Amino acid sequence: MEADFKKLELLAHVMQIAKTHDISLKQAIIFHQKQLEVEIAENEEKIANYQNPPPSKLELRLGKEKYNILIEKLVLKCPASSELSQAYYQAKASNKLKQARLKIGGEFHFRNSDFIGEKVLGVGTIVEAEVYDEQLYQIWISPVEREFVFSDELEFL
Repeated sequence: MEADFKKLELLAHVMQIAKTHDISLKQAIIFHQKQLEVEIAENEEKIANYQNPPPSKLELRLGKEKYNILIEKLVLKCPASSELSQAYYQAKASNKLKQARLKIGGEFHFRNSDFIGEKVLGVGTIVEAEVYDEQLYQIWISPVEREFVFSDELEFL
């Protein structure tokens, strides 16, 4: 029954093409077939691009090896609030945290086992920053909320 409905729907669509373009039913079927071929080609291209996406700006900036380390160890891992809090207080106790002002604003993605989501921070927001890498800083807005930014996106106070 459903197959009959789909056939009827396809026939109605082809008839609408014929009427809209003032062409014969045979020409409308050929036109519809070419549309489907184009759509299939576009979908195949999307699938190929999805499987091999172009490198992101972050990946280009860090290099493939550092980018993969960052993604595997920090982004994909969802630490518990207690783990983040412990890391924050250890960094604070060893004087690794320095006050800094954000030169950028916008949505920042914060993630821990209690909270996954985005918060909007404005330009000039005061944060505590810790050097993660020569190009990346780990910023903390609370003991359980951290994000990574590039060194040129911070101004140390």
